[in-house]
Amino acid sequence: MRLASRRQSLIAILVAGLAATLLVVIGGWAVERVRLGPNDRAAARRVEGSVRAQLDRVSHALRGAASDLAEAARPSLAHPADERDLRPLFGRADELTSDPDARTIAVTIYGTDGSPLAWAGRPSQVPVERLNGGPSLFVSRGPVGVRLVATAPVTGPGSGGPLLGTIAAEALLSTVSGMPGHAGSTPTMPTPLAPVALRPASEIARDQPSGRHAFLLHDAGGRPLVEASVAYEDLAEARARHRRGVVDLAWLAAALTVLLLAGPLLDGRQRARTRGEYCVPTVAVAVLLLVARGLLWLIRGPGGSRLFSPAIYKSAALGAWFRHPADFLATGLLAIALVALIAGPAERWRIGRRSRRTSLPRGASAARFVAAQAVAGLALVAAVALFERFLGDTFASSGTDILYFSPHPWNAGRVALGAGLVLFHAAFAWAAVLGLRSALAFWLVGAEPRAVALLALAWGAPVVLGWAWWGGTSGLPRSGALLASAGLAAAAFHAPRGLTRLRHASQGYRLAAMFVALLLPSLLFYPSLVFFEDVAKRRVIEGRYAPEVVHQLENLQRRVQTAQQEIDRRDDVLRSVVSVEAPPPGSPIPPDSAFLVWQGTALERHRVSSAVELYNGGQWLVSRFALNLPEDASRQRWREEGCEWRTFGESSPFGAQERQLLHAGRNICGEDGILGTIVIHGILDDSTLSFLSSQDPYFELLRGGALLPREAAPGREIEYVVYGWSRSAIYLSGARAWPLDDRTFERIASGREPFWARVQMEDRTDRVYFQNDRRAIYALGYPLLTPIGHLINLAELSTLVGLVYAVLLVGGRLFRVLGLRRATSGLGLWREIRESFYRKLFLAFVGASIIPVVTLALVTRVYIGDQLRRDVEAAAQNTTAIARQMIEELSAVRGEADVLAALNDDALVSLSRVVGQDVNLYRGPRLIASSERDLFASGLLSTRTPADVYRAILLDRLPTVITEEQAGEFRFMVAGAPVRAVGPDALLTVPLALRQQEIEREIEELNRRIVLAALLFILVGAAFGYPLAERIADPVSRLTRATERLSRGDFDVRIATSASDELKRLVEAFNTMSAELRRQRVELERTHRLEAWAEMARQVAHEIKNPLTPIQLSAEHLRRVHADRGRPLEPVLDGCVDSILSQVRLLRQIASEFSSFASSPTARLAPTVLADLVDEVVRPYRSGGDRIEFAVEVPASLPALEIDRTLIGRALTNVIDNALHAMPGGGRLAIHAARVADGAVELVVQDNGVGMDEEALGRLFEPYFSTKAVGTGLGLSIARRNVELNGGTIQVASERNVGTRVTITLPVAARAEEAD
Repeated sequence: MRLASRRQSLIAILVAGLAATLLVVIGGWAVERVRLGPNDRAAARRVEGSVRAQLDRVSHALRGAASDLAEAARPSLAHPADERDLRPLFGRADELTSDPDARTIAVTIYGTDGSPLAWAGRPSQVPVERLNGGPSLFVSRGPVGVRLVATAPVTGPGSGGPLLGTIAAEALLSTVSGMPGHAGSTPTMPTPLAPVALRPASEIARDQPSGRHAFLLHDAGGRPLVEASVAYEDLAEARARHRRGVVDLAWLAAALTVLLLAGPLLDGRQRARTRGEYCVPTVAVAVLLLVARGLLWLIRGPGGSRLFSPAIYKSAALGAWFRHPADFLATGLLAIALVALIAGPAERWRIGRRSRRTSLPRGASAARFVAAQAVAGLALVAAVALFERFLGDTFASSGTDILYFSPHPWNAGRVALGAGLVLFHAAFAWAAVLGLRSALAFWLVGAEPRAVALLALAWGAPVVLGWAWWGGTSGLPRSGALLASAGLAAAAFHAPRGLTRLRHASQGYRLAAMFVALLLPSLLFYPSLVFFEDVAKRRVIEGRYAPEVVHQLENLQRRVQTAQQEIDRRDDVLRSVVSVEAPPPGSPIPPDSAFLVWQGTALERHRVSSAVELYNGGQWLVSRFALNLPEDASRQRWREEGCEWRTFGESSPFGAQERQLLHAGRNICGEDGILGTIVIHGILDDSTLSFLSSQDPYFELLRGGALLPREAAPGREIEYVVYGWSRSAIYLSGARAWPLDDRTFERIASGREPFWARVQMEDRTDRVYFQNDRRAIYALGYPLLTPIGHLINLAELSTLVGLVYAVLLVGGRLFRVLGLRRATSGLGLWREIRESFYRKLFLAFVGASIIPVVTLALVTRVYIGDQLRRDVEAAAQNTTAIARQMIEELSAVRGEADVLAALNDDALVSLSRVVGQDVNLYRGPRLIASSERDLFASGLLSTRTPADVYRAILLDRLPTVITEEQAGEFRFMVAGAPVRAVGPDALLTVPLALRQQEIEREIEELNRRIVLAALLFILVGAAFGYPLAERIADPVSRLTRATERLSRGDFDVRIATSASDELKRLVEAFNTMSAELRRQRVELERTHRLEAWAEMARQVAHEIKNPLTPIQLSAEHLRRVHADRGRPLEPVLDGCVDSILSQVRLLRQIASEFSSFASSPTARLAPTVLADLVDEVVRPYRSGGDRIEFAVEVPASLPALEIDRTLIGRALTNVIDNALHAMPGGGRLAIHAARVADGAVELVVQDNGVGMDEEALGRLFEPYFSTKAVGTGLGLSIARRNVELNGGTIQVASERNVGTRVTITLPVAARAEEAD
C-alpha cells in the first residue's frame, strides 16, 4: 500500500515537473513571438515603433516644458537686463526639472545675445543660430550622445512683441558606447530589445547601412530629425539571449523536479524496516542530487550578472565545475545535502553495532585501539589538508574580497561565494565528525579519564605531528589547520551526548542547535580564511602591483608608442585640426582639437599624465590638452625634422621633485609639405598606477562602466609610498608614510632583492613589501586585521550564516510541502514561544538589550555622518579659500588681463596639487579652466556652471556654498566661492569626489561596527538574560509542574522558594491551597467513608433485626409454654434458652448501634445544665460496684449549655464505656468541667487505663475500629458525630500504660452568655 502511494507521488511529481518545463518552453516561445516577432525584420519593426513612441513622449515633454517656462519667464525678461531678478527664473527652472516625470530634462533660459541667464539640470550650449528663430525641435550631437532640443521664444506682450529671450529644453536620447567623448563612438538609445544607433539629420549618409534596419524620425512638421538604425545582428543576439534564458529556466525547472523526486524516496527510507529498504532510497536520492547538480551546471545565466561572472570567481584548479559563483554555491548545496543524506545510514550502522562493541581494552588490545584511532587521526589530517588547499584555490581564484562577509552593499557574486564557503565548511566538518565517530563504532568509549586520554593520544598525536612536519612547507596555515582538526575531534567526541539531548529537546532548542552546527565550522576555519586572504593579497602585490611599480618607465614608453600608432590611423583628423590660425597673443590656448586627438588613445584609457600639443604649419601652438601635466602654455614654436616619430626622454624638475619625462613628436605631412606638428608629452606619475587610479571615482565612469563596489575595487586597501634614498617620502597614496628604521633601510640598501616586513604604526600593524632601484625605494603594503577587525568579520560571518540558515529553513519547508507533501511545522516554534513564559521572558531580555543599542547606534551613525559631512564642508571651504587666495595673489601680481591668460588648465593643475583637490574656474555660466579638463571634454561633466553654485554666489551673494553634483551614477559634493580678483562674475569650485568616497568608507566602517555591537549585545543579552529569565521563570515553571501534579491528585506537593517578593507570596498561596485541598480531600474521603459505613450499618441492622424478633419470641414462648404446663425446662435446656435470649439482646444492642450510626439525627438544642447531665449519666455506673473510683467535679455554677441532651448524653456514655473497658482491673475515672476563654465549656474525661499507641490513636474515630475484644467499634464515631452536631469538638490524648484523656468542648447557651 505504501509502495503504491510512493509510486503515485513519484509519478505525480514527474508529470508536474514535465508540465512545468513544457510550460516554461511554451511561455518563452509565446513571449518571444510577442516581443520579437517571428523574424528579425518583425523585431526591427517593433523596435522602430518603440523608438518612435519614445521620441514622441520626449518631444511632447520638451515642448511642454519649454512652453511653460516661456510663460513663467516673460515677466522677468520684460525688465531691462540690469534690472532683472534671475532668482525666480532659477527657481522655476529647478521646479520644472525636479518633477519626477522630467528629471532627465535640462532647461536653459537664454538672453537675446545667446548667453545663458538661468538653467537647471545638465544642459549643453545651444548654438546661437538655433535661438533666434521661432519654436523648433532639433537634434544635436555632443560628447556624451545625441540630445533632443526644443526651443520656445519668449516674446513681449501682443502677437508681434519683441524677442525677450529663448527657452531651450533638452533631453539625452542616447549615450555613446564606450568612453564618453570617444572619437568614432556611436551614440545608442537603449530599448528593451536592442540598442538603436542614432545620427542627427545633418550626418545622415545617402547609403543605407548594411545589415541594419534604418528609419528616419521626423518632427511634427515632417522635417527629419534623426536617423535611427538597429543591427539585425543585435536583434539576433537579443533573440538568442531570450532563448538562452528560456532554456536556463527549463533546466532550472528540470533540476527542481529531480530534487522533488527525492521526497517520496526519503519518505520511504524513513519507513524502511530492512537494510535493503533503507539503502536503496539513499543511493537513489544521492543519484538524484548529482543529476540535479548536473542540470544546474547547464545553466549559463544572464549576461552581466555577477552571480555568473567568471571575473568574480573561477577556480584555477577546478574550472570545469567551478566556473562562476553560482557553480560554487550550487556545489556547496550539493555537498551539504550529500553529507546530510549519508549521516542517516552512518548513524544507523553505528547504532547497529552497539550490541557487538567491545569494552575499552588494556594491554595489547589497547595498542590496537590506539593504532586504529591513529589511522583515523591521519585521515583527518589528510582531509583537512585537502580542504585547506580547496580554500586556498578559492581565494586565489576570487576577484573580490571574500572576507567582506557583509551583504551590504549587495553583490550577488560575493554573497554567493560567502554562502558557498559556509556550506562547504559545514559539509566538511559534518563529514569529518561522521568519519571519526564511525572509527569509534567498534568500541565502547565513555567519558572516563582513561578513555579520554587514549583517544586524545590516538587522535592528537597524528594531528600535531602531521601539521608540525608538513604545515610549514605545504603553504597551508599551520595554526588554522591545527585549530580546525582539534575542533573536529572534540566535536566527534561530544557528538553522541549532544545528539541524545537533541532527540528529546524542544523545537526551539533543535533549531538553535542546528544554527550552531552551521556556524561553528565557519568559526573553526576562519583563521584559515584570514591566512589565505593574506596570501592572496601578497600574491597580487608581488605578481601585479610590484612589477607595475618597477616598470613604470617601460609601461609609459609602451603606452606612448601605442598612442602613436593609434594617432597615425587618424591622419585625416590631424590634418584638419592643424590647418588653423594660432590664437591671438595673450589669449588662452584652446584644448578642444588636442583633446580630440588625445581621446581614444592608450593615454586616455590608462589616464596617463600626459599632454598633446598641435602646431600649425608655421610651427605656432594652436591647441594643447594636458591631463595632470602642467607646462608653460604660452605660445611657443616646436620643430621636428621629419614625418616619422621621434621619441626621447629627460629628467625635468616637477615642483619640488625631479621626474622622468618622455617626449614624442613628428610632423604632419601632406602633399603640399609639412602641414603642422604633433607632440606628445608623458611623465612618470605614481598616481596613475592601476591599483591607485582604480580607486578614483572618475576612472570607471570615464571607461564607460559603473562604479565598482568598495569591496570589489582592486587594491582598495593597498597603500603605496615612494621614498628617496634620503628616507624622505616622495609620494604617498595614503595619509601617512611607514617609518623606515635602520634595520629595514640597511636591508634595502644591501641589495635589490625585494622582501616583506611588518611595520608597526601608531594604531595598527602593516605588512609592507619593499623593493628599490636606483631612482627610489618603493613600498607597497596593507594593514593587518586588528582585534576589532576580526570581531567585525566574525559578526558579519555570523550574520551571513544566519541568512544562509534562514534560506535553508525556507527551502526545507518548501521541500516538505512539495516533495514530502507534509504540513510544515513552522508554527511549532511559534507555539512553543507563545506557550512558554520562560522563552518569552528570554526573548524580551534579548530584545531589551538590542533595541536600545541599535537605536543608539543608528542615532550615533546619523550624528557621526552629519559631523563628517560638516567637517568635509569646513575643509572644503578652507580649501576653496586657499585656492581663491592664491588666485587673487596671482591677480595682484599680473593684473586682471594677464591673470585670465595665466589661469589656464596647466595653472589649475598646479594649483590642485597644492590644495590636494581638483579646481575648476568659471566665469559667468561658462567654464574657463579646469585641473581635470578631460572630464569636461568627454562630456562626463557639464561645462556650464553648476546652477546652485551660480545662484548662491552670483545672485544671492553668499561667500561660500556647498552643493551636490552628479557625474554619471556618482554623486559628490562641490564647494564654491567667488573670485572677485578675476572678475565680478568669476567663481571657483572644488569638487570633493575623493573625500566623498572617504566619508562613505568611514560610514560603511561605522555600519560594520554597528553590526558588531548588535551581535555582541545579542550575545551579552542572551548570556545575562538566560540565567535571569531562568531565575524569574523558575518559580513559575515549578508552579506549573506542581499544578500538573495537583491536577493528577497529588495534594502533598509543596514548592520551596528563596524569593522575598510577589513570587514568594504566590508560592505560599499555592502551598496553602494545596494543604487546604489535601485537608478537604481527607475530609471528603472521611465523609464518603462514613456514608458508606452508615449504609452498610443500616443494611446490617435491618438484616439482624428481622430474624432476631422471631428467635426471641420463640425462645420466650418455649419457656412460657413449659411454665404454663408446670413443667420447667431441664437445666441444660433452660441454660440454652438463657444463652439464646442474652445473645439476642446483645445482637439487638449491636443492631441499635448500627441503626444509630446509620441514622442522621437532628440536634434539638435546648439549654441544659451540664452538672445534671453528667450526674444522670454517671449514676448507673456508680451502682455497679466499687471496682472503679469515680471523681466527678462538675460545678453547678457553670452556665447552661445550648445542646441536645440526648445526643450529648449518648456521646458521654460511649466515652465512659470505653474508659471502663480500658480499666479491666479497676482504676480511677475523673470527670471535671470548666469554662474556657472563648465562651465554651470544656468537659474532660480521664482514666488511668491501658492507653493507646499512636497508630490506634490516629484511627480512633474510624467506624468499626476498636481496641477491645468485643464491641462494634462505632461508639466513639457516634460520640464524635453527636458532639459535632451540637457545635462542639472532641479531642483524645492517650499514652500507652498511662491512660487516656478525652476533652469535649461544648457551646454555652446564648442567654447564659448574656447573663454573664
